Formats: sequence, structure tokens, C-alpha cells
Amino acid sequence: MDATFLKRSLRERFLAIATAREAPGLILSLAVDPQILRTRLAPRQADVSEQRLLAF
Repeated sequence: MDATFLKRSLRERFLAIATAREAPGLILSLAVDPQILRTRLAPRQADVSEQRLLAF
């Protein structure tokens, strides 16, 4: 699953569902310099993706 879980409750729910289905659940937390993030996401602002600068 590729998703942004900004709230702890959403991360916990995701892991609970994975566990209930006996599927591996792994959450990665990555850090990036804010300017690099803006530079990389700016061209994607018109995309349907939920990844928006406002999420960060």
C-alpha cells in the first residue's frame, strides 16, 4: 500500500487490518529537506494524487 497516513489513528488502523488479514504491514517514515520536497512536488500539483504540499 502506498499512502500518506498523517494521523496516528490511521496508521494504527492500517496495521490492524494487515494483521487481521495475516499480511505484512510496514510503515516507513522518511524525512526530507522542506525545500527539496517543494521542488519535487511542485510539478505534481495538477496530478490527481493526494500528495500535495499542503499535506506536509
